[in-house]
Parts: sequence; structure tokens; C-alpha cells
Amino acid sequence: MQAEVDDIPLRRKGEKPHMLFESLDENKLGAYEKHYFEEVCRIPTGNRRSFSTPLTQIEGLHFACVQDTVERLIETEHGKLSTFQWRNFIFAPIDRNVNEHDMYMQVFDELRSTLPSLFIRSYVYVVFVKVYGSSALSFAGFEHEPTTKDFVTYYWNTKYDIKKIYPSDLAEIGRVSKTKPPEAGEGSDGQLEKKPRAQRVFIVADPRAELQRIQDANSDVIDAVKAFTGNLGLVKQTADMLDDIESELEEPGAHVLLEGPARSGKTIIAMSLLASDPSAQMLLMNWYFYDALKNAFKVWAKMDEEEIARLFEPSEKLLREMVVHEADLAVLRASELNPGFIDALVEMWRNPPDTTVLRGWKKRSVAGGDPEWHITQCQGLSAGDLVYVRQRDRNVIQLHIIEEVVDGGMARPMKLFGADNMYNNRPLGGEGGNVAFGPLGPDRIPERLEGLRSLVRSNGLTATIARKLKTIADALEASAQRFFHHDQDYQDGLWFDKRNPSTRFISDSATLVCDEAQRLGVYGVDEIEWVRKRHGRTFLCGDDFQRLNRRGDRGITPVVDGMGFSVHHLPDSIGIPPEIGQLVKAMLGEAEVPAAPQTFTIKLMLKDDLGLVKEFARDPHGKKHYAMPMSAGFYKKEYCPCIMRSRLRTDRCTDECDEIPYGICRHRYILPLSPLSDPSWMPKRDDLSRNYKFFCAEAIMPEFALSAYELISREVESVYLKIPWQITLETLRAPMDGDDTNSWIKRHLYVLMTRATANLVINVEDRRLYEHLKRTCEDAGLEC
Repeated sequence: MQAEVDDIPLRRKGEKPHMLFESLDENKLGAYEKHYFEEVCRIPTGNRRSFSTPLTQIEGLHFACVQDTVERLIETEHGKLSTFQWRNFIFAPIDRNVNEHDMYMQVFDELRSTLPSLFIRSYVYVVFVKVYGSSALSFAGFEHEPTTKDFVTYYWNTKYDIKKIYPSDLAEIGRVSKTKPPEAGEGSDGQLEKKPRAQRVFIVADPRAELQRIQDANSDVIDAVKAFTGNLGLVKQTADMLDDIESELEEPGAHVLLEGPARSGKTIIAMSLLASDPSAQMLLMNWYFYDALKNAFKVWAKMDEEEIARLFEPSEKLLREMVVHEADLAVLRASELNPGFIDALVEMWRNPPDTTVLRGWKKRSVAGGDPEWHITQCQGLSAGDLVYVRQRDRNVIQLHIIEEVVDGGMARPMKLFGADNMYNNRPLGGEGGNVAFGPLGPDRIPERLEGLRSLVRSNGLTATIARKLKTIADALEASAQRFFHHDQDYQDGLWFDKRNPSTRFISDSATLVCDEAQRLGVYGVDEIEWVRKRHGRTFLCGDDFQRLNRRGDRGITPVVDGMGFSVHHLPDSIGIPPEIGQLVKAMLGEAEVPAAPQTFTIKLMLKDDLGLVKEFARDPHGKKHYAMPMSAGFYKKEYCPCIMRSRLRTDRCTDECDEIPYGICRHRYILPLSPLSDPSWMPKRDDLSRNYKFFCAEAIMPEFALSAYELISREVESVYLKIPWQITLETLRAPMDGDDTNSWIKRHLYVLMTRATANLVINVEDRRLYEHLKRTCEDAGLEC
């Protein structure tokens, strides 16, 4: 008789057991899992017999994990990188008489409620293992060999749908690449033999540690979503500060700054403020956190897909209104500079000029500056005149106002428009005439321009511009989008339109909540100037000691200087002894030496890469990483920052390794995840820090060193830090808040050294710097 399971709750540890999941001994469960991975997913398992760990939160379920191999990360022939870091397999043994279709949604719902971290940055497969269980009357003692028919898999995919997935699709997980044929080599018998392709994925060796890593890595975004939805209990430090800041932000035009170290509760306060003020919009300075937060909302928040999309993406209606009205404003403002501009623009669309007499473009450097594009054939013209010009790379007419006529009959145009302004790109037809017109097609533009001309003639420019500005403001106020980022590599969620930066999606009058505000800078838009000119309430939180990007991050000080900000400070990291941050500052010459907490260890080494690697291998912690301070200009041009793991060629080395100067291959040396500091003689590498956005992965931790860019806003149990010989005691004499190279290096060191929550191991190559760090730690009471 088929079991009725619709109303049977999943069994949690300590509760009265229900006959829902079957109990299998380790050997039988391992045999099923081995067959599943080998025969269904096509992943080789070798001699391995065990693959999963029990989920203690839900008794009867077992967790295993699959990840991309390092080869897949660094060798393009092994295929495209997975969208998400983890492939989480939840094995659910059930009696073969139970219909899994009646229970799969219940299992997913319970997993999402109890262990939401499993779903963030992850694919999730619930694998029902059909066994001869306790309800089978006539199979006592029956020994059953696993077959493919014993498994039914349901899949949580990148579109956040749950669907049944079939063996033919699961076989793609372990499939080796087809893009490059296997190489042939000569065997011992002189015959040609095929070299096997490396696997694209592997089964995580320690699933218990990986489960903890997943929960730790995703706890920040889960907490952020809970803070937004009001489901997070706040510690006293955070709750008291939130009350104070909310009171201050009730005043119109209030400006509030919250400074504090990493993990002190700044982001939780920012998310809580966003939830309490429906008009507030949040700017996140880290795209990966933005992306994970969107993922977390879809897992945890009790909202449908459309509601969540509105929080993270501008509506099509808003985009249409913004594009049209921003284009209108550009035309109206050009008409302020030259009253005949709109007439000439209408004429360009009604009766285009003769293409044979159109002016062109030429690059020219003025007064020793960078070369700029100038309009040619401008003899006899003056500043303020109007000219028709052929676009440089398209078969298009444009109208420009001359700003200045320079020598040789060339003129500099006024910067009136963004690159793709729909009104100022009139196609001439033929190849290259295609132009993006946004919500208006080319046939509607002449009519639109006639309407603008009538408004200007009847009401005056000032009133018309004011109305257009109000229309834009009203559209932004009506927008449901709450979250934005500032990384121009990703247009989705970017707070401005990359093609036309004057189009901005954060309302000027809304309350701005900006997390990690020390990263404000010039990223397509001068964000400092933008924040200072806003009219709405402003809440910034951050830590100037965590500025990293010397080409962009300008810090909080330029924003708040002279702006009347009310400044608050969060003194301590939550869950981390405050003495750790104080001790790191003391090691960097920025504070008095505190008494170090006995729960935290520091070990110092002098010129001992191999010792650093041995310590790493012995470390039992599940979250540990190699690290080095790395950024543009930190090292001399041809220096390669790396950590030696073997003096001799290893059994993993290939013929290609022999061709790399100094033998610095990835098998003998731990290289940076990012190629930012690679010298010119190194073989060109992909930027894994951009392509591989994952953290504390089993494949990455022993293979690559991370920089502060990857470790910022993270926490690791153990950090294994190398400080190369080019960073000396002289570096510490620079002020932490300075702007020279040594100040930037100190901030990177501060971030890297404060990531460790339990264990910090540092290999120092400069003897005087080593002696200073050792003396500081000993003064704090540490044996290092």
C-alpha cells in the first residue's frame, strides 16, 4: 500500500520519528551514492566509498557537494565555468513504495526554511533513493544492487524553479569537454596513446567542512535579508545605534555617517534603515554582495519572483520615461545655449543636408593634453555656431554646437549629449545606419521634436525644463527598485545608465543608504560629487581603513567634508574580540599595543614559504586561505608575487611548466588568483578573481593566494599571509590614511590581517619588518 505523506512533517532531530526517510547504514548509502555519481552524473569516483554527511538539522537527509575543478577554471578547453559555486546534492532514502512526487515540494520547502544557505550561489539536487525499506513486507534480508532506476532527482535551478531532472541532463555535470580533442602521446611500447581529459568537476572530499563553509559564506546575505524583512534579532550594540540613527534621519535633509570596523553591524543597520523607510534606496559597493543578496531574497524572503525583481531591477516603464525625458532635457538645454538649435535639429530630420558636404572628425591634441576628436572644415565659423557632422563610425548625421575654433580650421564641439542620444543620431541609410532609439522609433522622432519646439516657443525654456525635471523625479519616486550597485562590468542593477551616465536611477530626493561608502569614487560617474549635490536624506556607512582601489576609491572624507554630517562610531566587531583589530593596528604602527585575546593565535616566519605551506596543510580549519597584498604599483615591474611550495619539479608539472622563466608554474608555486601583479614574462592568465567569484572553495584554497580585493567583507578562520621582501619596515612609517603607495599597502595589509578570526600565520621576507611584528606580538603577550 502506498504511504500517505502529504501531511507527514519532516523529521527533525529530537522529534518523534516518522517513517518518511529510510535509515541506511554507511556502506549501503555509499554504494547508492557511488552508483549515482558514477552512472548517472558520469563523475569518476575511483576507490572512494563515502560521499556525504548527515544533515543534522533534518534527520534522514544526507549532504554531498560537487564543484568545478581548478583545471576547468584555468584551462578554457574544459568548458564554461558554472554559474554557481556549489552543486549541492541532498540524498533522501525513501521506501520504494512511496511516491516522491507527493513529497518533493515539502522537502524543498523544509530545506529552504531550515538551511537557506544551501540555495545561495548554488544548484540544489534532491535525490530520492528508492530502497527496499521497513514497510516492504517480503524483502527482509534482500540484497539489492543499485540501478539507475532507483533514483529520482528534483532540481532547483538558476531560474529558481523546481523541476524533475533526467539522467541524460545529469550526465552533463561530469561530461568532459568536446571543444578540444585529446592529445596523443607515445607510450612505453612505442604506440600512440590518448591522453585522458581532466574532469570538469569533482566531489568534495570533506562534505561536513564544506557544509559549514556554505553556511558561513552565505550567513551575511541571509542576515541582510532577515534585517530587511524584520526577522533578525539585533544585538544591543546594533539595536541602540539603529534607534539613534533612525531618530536623526527623521529630519528633512539629514546627513548621517556611521563608521566602524569590519563585522561591526554596519550592513545590518543599513538594511534595517532601508526597510523602515519605503522611499529609501540602497547603493551597494560590491557587485558580488548585490548578486548574492538578490539570490538570497529568492530563497528566504516570502515574496514572489516579480516582487523581488522590482527590488533589484528598474521597470521598463521607468526606463522608457527616463530615456525619453533625459533626451528631451538635453535638447532643451542645448536650445538655451543656441536658440536655433531645436530648429536645426527638426530640419535635420525633415530635410537632411547633402551628405557630400558633411564635415568630418580628426583627432587633435591641444595645449599638450590628450588627443581629442575635433570637427574639420570649420574655417570662418565661431563659438556657438551650429554644424552638421557625419558620425565617425556610423552612417549617421549629428548636429553640434561649436565650443571653440582652433588652428587649422578645426573646432571643438560642446559636450551636449550621451553617446546614444536618440535625437542627435539621424540615420542616412545603408550599412552602419542602425542606431539605438530606445522607446521611440526613428519615425516618431520628428513629431516628438516638433512637440518640444512648440513647448519652447509657447512657454519658455525655463518652465519646460522644470516640467521635464519634475517628470523624471516623479518617475523615480514611483520606482519600486531599492537595490543598486556601481560595478560597470554589470549593467543589471547599475545605479546609472552606462551608455548615458546622466540617466540615473536613484532618486535625488529619496533617502540614500550607501554601504561600504569608502569605495565611492569615479566609476563612470563622479560619485562623490553626486552624493554631495543630492537633496534627499543621506546615510553612509563604511571604514576608510578599508579603501583598496587607488584608482577609484576616494574614501568617506571627501563626501562628508563641510556637509554637516552627524558622525557615529561602532567600536567593536561582533563575535570577534576587539583586541584583534587593535593588535593589527599596533603591528602596522597605528595604535598602542593591547593585551591580545588568548583565543587568537599569530605565528610569524622569516623567509620560509615552505614552512607557510606546511602550516597550511596541517591546519584543521575548514575556512583558510593564502593571501598576499596585491595591487597596481605595489611591486617592481618584473617581480612576480608568489609562494613557493616545492623547490623541485613536481609530479603535476608538464612540459609547459619548463618553458616558464624561473620555473614559476602553478604546481611549484602558489600564484595570485588575480593576474593583476603578473610580470610581462609570465604566460597570460585569465582573471580568476573576476571569472571565479567564489570563496573558500576546496579547489581554490590550497591552489591560489587571494588579495584584499577578494577577501574584503569576508571572514576566514585562518589566513596564511606572505609579505614579500619589497614591503619593508619603511612601509609602516606611512600614515594609514595617506595617499602614497605605502599607505595603500598598509590598508591592504590591515584588511588581510583582520580577516582571520582564529589564526594568522605571516611569512615576512624583510628581516627588520619581521622583528618589528614579532616584538609587537610579544609585547601583547603572544608566543609567535
